[in-house]
This record gives sequence, structure tokens and C-alpha cells, in this order.
Amino acid sequence: TVSKGTNVYNVEMLTDIVQLEDVVVTGYQTISKDRAAGAVSIVNATEIQNRPSVDIISAMDGMFAGLRVHGDGGTEKLTIRGISTMTMGVSNPLVVVDGFAVEDGLESINPNDVETVHILKDASDASIWGARSSNGVVVITTKRAKKGLHVKFNSFVSIQDKIDLEYTNPIASSKDALRWEKYLWDNNKKFSSFSISKDVDGNNNPATLGITLMNMRDLGRISQSDYNQQISRLEQIDYKDDVSKYLLENAVVQNYDLSVNGASDRNQYVFNVRYTKDQSSFKYSNNREILANFRNMYSITRWLDFNFSIMTKFSKSNNSGASLSDIKSISPYERIIDDNGAYTKMVGSHYQEFIDDVNGVFPKDWNYNLLQDIKSRELITDRNSLRMQTSLNFKLFKGLTYETKFQYELYKTENNNYYSEDSYYVRDQINKWVDYDEATRKVSKLYVPLGGQLLKGYYTNRAYNFGNQLKYNQTFGRHEVTGGVFTEISSG
Repeated sequence: TVSKGTNVYNVEMLTDIVQLEDVVVTGYQTISKDRAAGAVSIVNATEIQNRPSVDIISAMDGMFAGLRVHGDGGTEKLTIRGISTMTMGVSNPLVVVDGFAVEDGLESINPNDVETVHILKDASDASIWGARSSNGVVVITTKRAKKGLHVKFNSFVSIQDKIDLEYTNPIASSKDALRWEKYLWDNNKKFSSFSISKDVDGNNNPATLGITLMNMRDLGRISQSDYNQQISRLEQIDYKDDVSKYLLENAVVQNYDLSVNGASDRNQYVFNVRYTKDQSSFKYSNNREILANFRNMYSITRWLDFNFSIMTKFSKSNNSGASLSDIKSISPYERIIDDNGAYTKMVGSHYQEFIDDVNGVFPKDWNYNLLQDIKSRELITDRNSLRMQTSLNFKLFKGLTYETKFQYELYKTENNNYYSEDSYYVRDQINKWVDYDEATRKVSKLYVPLGGQLLKGYYTNRAYNFGNQLKYNQTFGRHEVTGGVFTEISSG
């Protein structure tokens, strides 16, 4: 109802179409998303930085449909198209950084230095990158500088719970495991009595504590009551208690990142340095890393731009601690430290009766204990990485550009694995390589000298990439003409 004297306004809403300019970066060119062939997923810097992480793989986990991360603790790999049906293995996708395919994948990428990540998922990638794109392509564009001087520092500390052994190693209880071993033994399905021996020239392959007791009982070396008493004791043990106390700890990750960038009318630069300290979930294992990036973009003239960037990374890893495979090899009724604080006899490379029989005969104690072995070794890996990129971009005339670019990569790895004289590796080597007289039970000659052993290994990879691109992109009214000629020479 409109009363007298009321002003009436007619409001007409006009339609308008506004389209967000989504673009796709393929590594060779940047095109609008509606013109891109194939399946592409995009994540920007804001989404990545909302998930604090020391590596880009962890930051990408769960962000893309079809992308899956395998492994953890610095050994991560990712798949875009699933596991290969030919090899049934995990094959990493091709990684392209600022237009260059790189050899070390995503290991040298700082998440805080990334502007966008484009995932090229299907077979259309082969028209750009050829057979190298068979496992998909990850195209990374790094950040550019902004006008003025900008300094940014950020850090975080991440503390994780101890590894849940119920989840990572779901095995039977001690009682059920011993019942299963008894079934195998009684039905001659595994570890029959003739397959293990305490004799030096016999088959002294290792056997679990339960199988060892069954063999000793059947051969009359222990009575039935002794057997029952020891089996009953083993049934009360839960290996998780010792593993959690002596081999595992809370993982702690510290990350510190400093970024400086600035730009003027003709020049822009970006400098980024990151320090990471990673204390593993496994005691006696850790990793330290420094990653630095510098990029400079200079406009020499109105028709010529010069770009230069350098990345360098230094890392030191100590892998002396246990691994998940070590833990999975422990029986559910096996202990690491006894009630008196001494190392227990764990299953090693030889049958325990044989070890007990020759104790004091051979030069070194042949008993094995995982914790003792961990404390007797130092497994160090040093990795150094260097990547340099440079390019010249010529603006020949409107719409036509020519770019020539070059990339050099150098990756070095050095392994220094030291085993002290008390380590099981050295003790086993010394005892096995001897002249032994079984009649007198004496060792007359040693072929492995006493003392620790240092095993060194080196790996070096050099690669270069030289490319040229002639591109034309021009719009005439409602029509757009795009074309290009690309050449590339590479080694790796």
C-alpha cells in the first residue's frame, strides 16, 4: 500500500558478466583456464602457507584430487595418476620450476617461496613435456618482488605424538604369537628341528625365542617344566613398552624462514633463506637443513629483460636410530632392556643356542641387541644442492617475444657410516672371517682387523638445460592468435 505523498522509486538491475581471469601455467606458456586442454588443478600461495610445513609435498597433501603422498619422515613420494601397472612402484611426477624441469623434484622447494602450484594430470601433458610427463607434471611458479622493500620473518615449532604402534605395527599379542609358533612347529610347517643347529658347521640360522625353546625342549636340553615356565614368562611381555621407551620419542620440527624482496622501475629481487631442524620420531635420528634462494629480474631496455636465480641447499642427516622395519622385526614378546637395566639377547643373524655355545671362543661377543647396536654406530648423510637459472627475454615487436634460457644443476651426496668395534656389524664380520679349529675350539687367525669401520659413499649428479622459445600472442577484436616454436637441449 502506497500512502498519499510517498515518493516511489523504480529500481532496474542491469545484467553484467564478470569473469575471473584464471590462468594455467604449463611451464612453456601461460594461458587462460578455459583454453587449457586437459585436467588441471591450481593452489595459490595463501592456501599453501595456511598449512605450515617444512616441505612442499606435505603442504600439498590432500589439496588436489587424485594426488597421493606415500611415506613420511623425509622419504615422501607422490603420485598423480596412481601406481604404475608396469612396475607397481611409486614414480614421482615431473617437476617444473619457473619454466625449467628440475632433477631433484620437490626436495629443494621452500613452501614459503611458492606463488602457485599447477598440477597437470592427464595425457595432454605429453604434447608439452613428452614422455617425461607420464606420471603427471607439477608446475611451480615462485614469488615475485613488490614495489619498495619488504622483509618478512616467520617460524613455527611442531611437536608430534609418539608413533602409535597399534596402528603402524598391528601384530598379535605375545600369547597369540606363541600359540601360532607352536602350531607351526607341531605341524612341521616352519623351523623344523633339522633346520637349526648349535654346531659351527651346521645351519645356525636365526629363530625366534619361542621356536628356540620348542627346539631345546624336543631335543631334551630343557625340561617340560622349564619350557612351560619360560613360555609363561614370555606371554606376559609386551614389546611396545620397551620400544616406546628406548627407541621412540616425540618428533619435534623447528622451522625459521627469512624473506627479503624489493622492486624499482627496472629491477626486482627476492632473497629467501630457511633453516630447519627436524628431530625424528626415532631416537638418535635427526636432520638439519639450510635452503637459500636468490632471484633477480632486471629490465635492461624496453625490449630486453635479464633474469637470474640461484638455489643452494645444505643438509646433514643422522640416521643412526631404529627404523620402522627394525621395529617390525621384533617379536611381540621380545624385550630390549631387562629388569636389571642390561641389554637383552635379541634375535640377530644366528641361532641363539649356537651363540651361547661359542661364547668366549670367538674373538667377539656374538649376541645382538638393537639398542646396543644403535648406540655403537653413526650413520651420517650430507647432501649439497646447487641450481642456477638465467634467461634473456627479447620483445621483438608487439605480441612477439623470444626467450633464451639456461639452467645448471649440481647435486652431491656423501655417506659416512661409522660402525664402532662394539657394533654388531663389526663383531659379526670379525667372528665370521677367521680360521677356526672345531676339534680344539680355538681361533688361530683373524682376517678382519680389530677396530671400528668407516664406510664411505659418494654420489654426484650434474645436469644442464638449454632452451629457446619464440612466442606470438595477439588479440584482434574478438579473436586471439597464439603460436610458438620451442627447442630444448638437456642432459641429466
